[in-house]
Amino acid sequence: WNLDVPQIHRATRLLELEEQLMVKIGGYRDVNEYYEQSSSVNHVDNIAIPFLAINSLDDRITPPQGIPVEKFAANPNIALALVPHGGHLGFLTGVKPKIWFIRPIEEFVAAILR
Repeated sequence: WNLDVPQIHRATRLLELEEQLMVKIGGYRDVNEYYEQSSSVNHVDNIAIPFLAINSLDDRITPPQGIPVEKFAANPNIALALVPHGGHLGFLTGVKPKIWFIRPIEEFVAAILR
């Protein structure tokens, strides 16, 4: 893969890691091609089974303006849950933080199985 390990260790931004890891390992031309190919906008129309997507509005990795809300809404197989807080995969709540997203997933699966 021709990884530049010292450059990876010096990386201070996610973009630098993506350029050194995701682009090279995935065989992309550049980070823009990686983003374009990885975006959910390219896949939402093809989801043919029940699918729950949870995204927080304060996610700095996948900000809400990048979510193809209209495409999610147009696909009857998808439930899109946009929550105000959680960051990127940080769906915690309470004074003694605990993960809260398990319950909505359980409820979603139970609804499907009914």
